[in-house]
Amino acid sequence: MSHRNDQEMDRFEQEFRRWGKRPPLTPPDVAGRRIAARLKPVCTVLPIWRMAAAAAAVVLLVCGTWAGLKFTGGSASHSVPDAAAAHSTEFVPPPLDENVVLWWLDDETPVYFVLNTGDAG
Repeated sequence: MSHRNDQEMDRFEQEFRRWGKRPPLTPPDVAGRRIAARLKPVCTVLPIWRMAAAAAAVVLLVCGTWAGLKFTGGSASHSVPDAAAAHSTEFVPPPLDENVVLWWLDDETPVYFVLNTGDAG
């Protein structure tokens, strides 16, 4: 049975070589022009806009962080809640480290950002 498979494989390879030697139905230059005409032109401006949007997002993040630090007095750990807030039933965050920034999305949603100080510990 292996001998028969070898014969069939040899016959297939011969037919495939014969088929590969025939001339193409469409000349290569014509086929290339047809394919190029179907493709949409590649816009090189798009990556520039993506980079500009990423840079704008970074600038907004930095400005937002700076404004948040300025609004809280430089560090959230130095802010002291007033007496009315201390006696209310609202959530009062615990004292924060210097590398932690607290942002309030709304009256009930605190978001903590921990900044990397570069220390191994």
